[in-house]
Amino acid sequence: MKAYSLTSFLLCLLCITATAQKDALTAHASQLFDGISCKLTNAEKNDIATLSTLQLNAADNEFYKGSSVPLTVRVFVFDLTNDGTDEVGISYRPKDDTKQKQLASMLFVKDKTGTFTLNMDVSGKFYFLDVNKLAFPDIYVRNNKAGLPVYRWNGNSYNKHTNLNPAKLKKYTISTMANESKRYKSLQLRE
Repeated sequence: MKAYSLTSFLLCLLCITATAQKDALTAHASQLFDGISCKLTNAEKNDIATLSTLQLNAADNEFYKGSSVPLTVRVFVFDLTNDGTDEVGISYRPKDDTKQKQLASMLFVKDKTGTFTLNMDVSGKFYFLDVNKLAFPDIYVRNNKAGLPVYRWNGNSYNKHTNLNPAKLKKYTISTMANESKRYKSLQLRE
């Protein structure tokens, strides 16, 4: 009887150890989410770090993407629909690009199975239009190209919808990833 109990205990210990290893934060995710307060699990952070395709040079703790040019990377966590599920935005640009002319942005949203997907990775800065907490807002992207592409949520993902005339921006309430992240943090502090 004792052998059975010991065997069960050892199997349980192995399962716990395997789960803990699976949920350990990778160096890549640890660097990416350093100083970021959010509800994401370590597994979700690891998934987002992998999906971002940002490579980490462990020697100097710098990120790269497809070249040898080090990047400045910012991570934003927010809840665009007020449903209790975090969304993650990442902006990145070459470190020597002080005027942010080569800025690019990514958006990670959970799919219907609860798994994060890389929903957008485009050149430019994201702006959310009329955030209303009932649905995913339209996103326009400001970049160096003519026109402002607008992306709309179709129930599963963001897709290119139209181009926005810059003169019509006045009629929208506009929010950045940084603003949404600050708003989300202030709401978390009140809870």
